[in-house]
Amino acid sequence: MRIRIEEEHKNSTFAITSLVEDYVLQGQGSQVISKTTFPRYKPFRGYLIVIVSSNNKVSDIIKWKVALNNIALTREFRPHIDAKINEKLYQAIFVYEVSKILSSNGLTFKISYEGKERIKIDGAVLITLHQYDDDNTYLLCNSEIIPLIDYYEMELPTQKYKDYRTAYIHMGIIAQKPSQLHFIVDSNQNILFPLGEGFNFIETNIHDVSSLTKIKLKCDNEMTRHVFNCVVFSSALQPDIILNHYELNENNLKLQVRNVGASRADAVEVLIIRSGWVMQRLSLGTMNSNEEKSINIVLPKDIARKVMVRILWRKVLRTFVRDYQITL
Repeated sequence: MRIRIEEEHKNSTFAITSLVEDYVLQGQGSQVISKTTFPRYKPFRGYLIVIVSSNNKVSDIIKWKVALNNIALTREFRPHIDAKINEKLYQAIFVYEVSKILSSNGLTFKISYEGKERIKIDGAVLITLHQYDDDNTYLLCNSEIIPLIDYYEMELPTQKYKDYRTAYIHMGIIAQKPSQLHFIVDSNQNILFPLGEGFNFIETNIHDVSSLTKIKLKCDNEMTRHVFNCVVFSSALQPDIILNHYELNENNLKLQVRNVGASRADAVEVLIIRSGWVMQRLSLGTMNSNEEKSINIVLPKDIARKVMVRILWRKVLRTFVRDYQITL
C-alpha cells in the first residue's frame, strides 16, 4: 500500500524536518517530545509522517496519543500502512495532514505511549510548504514499506517537472545493520550512501532535471527497507559563491568573494578554519548576482601554513557550502 502526496504551488518553497529518530517507548508514562522552529516565511501546508516498528503487531496498548501543539491527531494505534517484515518485525506508518495546526512560531511534536510491548519510533518527519516569492515548487511524496534487495523505482511526476531547475530528494531508509544504499540516476550515475543501523534520513539533489527520467534505490541487505521519499522540484535560480582571489601581505589575508550565480544569495558567511577549529566567522549579508565583496583578515603570527576558507550561503531555505584550502 502507498500514500501519495502530489501538489504544485506558485510563490512557495519547502522544508523537510526530521523531528525524531530511533526512539524507544515502553511501559508507563513513556513519551517523546520534539520542538522545532520555522523560518521567517509563513507556512501554509504541512504533512507529518510517523514511522513505528515493533516485534509484533501492537495490540496491548493502554495509551497512544500523537499530538502537535497540544492538539491530538489521534488516540488510536491504527496505522495507515503496515507490514509484517518477518516473524520478529512489524512496521507501521502514520501520515497526517496538519496544515491547520501550523504556526509561524514553530511547533511541538509529542507521542505518549503506555503498553507492555516495546515499540520504536523509527522516525517522525515534518513536510512544510512556505510562502516565498522567488520560487515555485512541485512536491511529490510517497510513503510505502518496500524492501530494497530488489530495485525500487521512485515515482516522478509528469512532464510538467521539466519546467523546473532543481530536484531536492529526501528519503527515509531503515537498516538493520550498517550497509550501503545505491542511488541510481537514469542508470548511468550510481551514488553510494552509507547507512547506519536504524533510521537514515538522507538528503541529496539533482541540479539539472532537463534529462531526468528515473531514480532507483537498491541495497544488498534484504532487511533494509524504504519507508518514504519526497522529491521536490524547484524553479528558483541559484546563487553560486566562489573565492575569486586571495593574497597574503605579512599576516593580512585579503579575500575577494564573488556571486557568479544567477540570483541573489539570502545570506553569505565566510569561516576561517585551522585544524578543524573556527578561528573567525564573518557575515557578508546578502549578495546579488555578479556582486563581489572584499574581506581583510588579520591572522595570528604563529598561524600554520595551511588554513581552510569555508563559504556558506543560503537561498530558499537551503544552505550551500564550498571549501578552499589556502597555503600561506
